[in-house]
Amino acid sequence: RRNLEGFEERYVVEPVAVADFDGEAQFRLDPFGRYGALNQPGDEIATVPCRHIDGVLEDALADAPTIGVLKVDVEGYEPVVLRAARPDLLAHVEVIYLEGSGAELPAPAGFVASESCETVRLLNSALVDA
Repeated sequence: RRNLEGFEERYVVEPVAVADFDGEAQFRLDPFGRYGALNQPGDEIATVPCRHIDGVLEDALADAPTIGVLKVDVEGYEPVVLRAARPDLLAHVEVIYLEGSGAELPAPAGFVASESCETVRLLNSALVDA
């Protein structure tokens, strides 16, 4: 969180996994703390709270009319989470960054995809010049 010092009014940190459902899920812990994942087998598992992507977007949009950048990094769960997001909420997101390839990630209606180093950028053509 040190890299966010000075920007406290611009973000909220919640210890939850963003998913396509509300509730709890099994989360594989990585010994290095970098590559945990939902519902994946592993030696060390924790039960974590989950929030549906729609609830996260609704909370963010309650404070601002648009979301400038949405970064989704959910270790392979990106297509599932993105498909679960309501189109009326995504209409207020200017840019989405996701890990993966464009072939496996669905571009929501109105978004134009580009790819660089396994990061996909989805631009909302109604809000940003592509």
